[in-house]
Amino acid sequence: MLQVGFSQVDLEREGPTMAGSSAPLRRLGAELRRLREAAGRTQTDVGSAIGRTHATLVNWESGKTKISKSDLACLLAELGAAASVRTGLEQLRDQSRQGRRSGRLTVFLNGCARSSASKKMRQL
Repeated sequence: MLQVGFSQVDLEREGPTMAGSSAPLRRLGAELRRLREAAGRTQTDVGSAIGRTHATLVNWESGKTKISKSDLACLLAELGAAASVRTGLEQLRDQSRQGRRSGRLTVFLNGCARSSASKKMRQL
């Protein structure tokens, strides 16, 4: 398992964020990039493994687009992230979505776009 310089303490140092702020989204993207690079993986390689494009990973890592709960779980499983890292990044994702109003219902299914990533999800 990989350990990245990210912890609950880091989240607490960030302090409260305003609803709708893009700071948590940019921070999440930076942490995802750091995790991927620590694993020695490329955006193309990881994207292919989880059924997403290189461009999608670029957008997640730059904080331009939000990542779904299921995509985050698949990405973290593919990168072999430690439980503490997963928890911190899930909290950061939730912070980036605070204040967002949505009329659609999102259903999280325990599975990923690709069978290899799905298998890794079941092992978590």
